[in-house]
Amino acid sequence: MKVILLALITIILIFYGLYKIITGFITVPSGDTEKNIQNMQNTDGVLDDLKKVFIGIPAKFLARFINIDMYKRAKMDRDLDRVGYKETPEEFYASAIVKGIYFILLGIILILLNMTIFGVGMMVISIFIYLSSIDKLNDKLKERNEQIMKELPTFIRTYNNTLKQSKDFLKFAINYREIAKPNFHYDLDVLITDLKTMDEESALNRFANRINISHLTQFTNAVIANSKGSDQSVYFQQLNHDMNMLAIENVKREIDKRPDKVKPMTMLVACSIFGLILYPIIMQLVGSMGIFLN
Repeated sequence: MKVILLALITIILIFYGLYKIITGFITVPSGDTEKNIQNMQNTDGVLDDLKKVFIGIPAKFLARFINIDMYKRAKMDRDLDRVGYKETPEEFYASAIVKGIYFILLGIILILLNMTIFGVGMMVISIFIYLSSIDKLNDKLKERNEQIMKELPTFIRTYNNTLKQSKDFLKFAINYREIAKPNFHYDLDVLITDLKTMDEESALNRFANRINISHLTQFTNAVIANSKGSDQSVYFQQLNHDMNMLAIENVKREIDKRPDKVKPMTMLVACSIFGLILYPIIMQLVGSMGIFLN
């Protein structure tokens, strides 16, 4: 029974590792892309339905007992909106707890089946599952900012080109929103709303602080200074050059990412194969030692 379970887990890990290696070289639609397609079709996948039943419902119940500091909750609520999560901050933490609890229950079942090592391992894994679920928000924010970083050269160069006709940043933001990539939509929507409801300087500062990218902060500072009458033409020319260099760096960075995606998965496959080969040998040695001692 133990050998069969270990073999099953190892085979799953091997196929998962091979999948990651292949997708390291071949671009496949991401989970977010598939979700966007499903949203356009107003349909949910089977995994989404299962997630709602086994994670969503328990998380909503558990969220009632979670209290978060008001400032932290407000910031986290904005961050969740930025990455497209529809849950509240309390439900986000509760979902991570529920995932961890499932692994703890699986560990208890394995211990009851006299698989103590695997059971303890599952309980240890539950801690990592909880922490990784919490870190998922930061990972999504980092990924979102990386996507914005890729679009930043186009965004800034487009503004520099329109600056000759108009200094109206609200008009520019509305027009650019029509051609912007989806990952930039949320921040542009908030910026447009802020520009309509408050002064331009405050709206641009909020925009820069929310995204927190140095190049964007420098750009918004120049726009604010330009709107106050300070001649920023030389700076914008230099900024155009910097954006051209940034666009080249973005391409190089994307190329350099490929090996980093492959190496961890290669190690995972190698370790899984090694474990599959080594486990029967260890079990045979343990059995031989038991006979010798008797």
